[in-house]
Amino acid sequence: LLETKEATEVAMRDQVERLTEILQAERRAFNERLADETRKAEAQLEEARVDAQQQKDALANVQVQLETTNTTLVQKQKETQELTAVLEGSEQKVQQLTEELALAHAHQQSTEESAERERQQLATESKQHHSAAEAALVKVTQLSVRIADLEYTQKTKEAELDGAQQTIEEQQRQLDAMSSRMDHQQKLEEDLLQMDTLLRSLEQAQNSDR
Repeated sequence: LLETKEATEVAMRDQVERLTEILQAERRAFNERLADETRKAEAQLEEARVDAQQQKDALANVQVQLETTNTTLVQKQKETQELTAVLEGSEQKVQQLTEELALAHAHQQSTEESAERERQQLATESKQHHSAAEAALVKVTQLSVRIADLEYTQKTKEAELDGAQQTIEEQQRQLDAMSSRMDHQQKLEEDLLQMDTLLRSLEQAQNSDR
């Protein structure tokens, strides 16, 4: 029985040593893979963070441009309103002079000719104001198109930022998974240490029996 017990102990110690060597080899290989994956993940995470910051900066620039364009648009709309008011006033004045010309025609031909020249001059001014108003409306249309382009660019940048954030979250999940594997490895090491301690206690008990 004593020989069988000793043979069993030797076999158990050999098995523990083999398991220890296997576990150490696996641990070294795992640590090397983990270190390499960690470095790669950290590098990718840093790249994603830099890209996200660049996207945020670009979005801020677009927002500044959009605010500037909105300010310009408001100013152009105000100028258009002013030109429209001037045009309406000119047209009313032309109408008034036309009526006065009709009344003065019966009294004096020279007065009619003078009034006609003034009416023609006012008509020319009215056309000029009208042309300026049309140019302002064209400019407003161009600014509206520009605003639509800026809004589309802003939405595109926001989508890119969302994609970068999802990449960062996925890399964080991978890091969490690697950490879980390390915890499992540590648990195996603790179990092996407990087995070794139990074996030593058994050896001490046998020595005491002897």
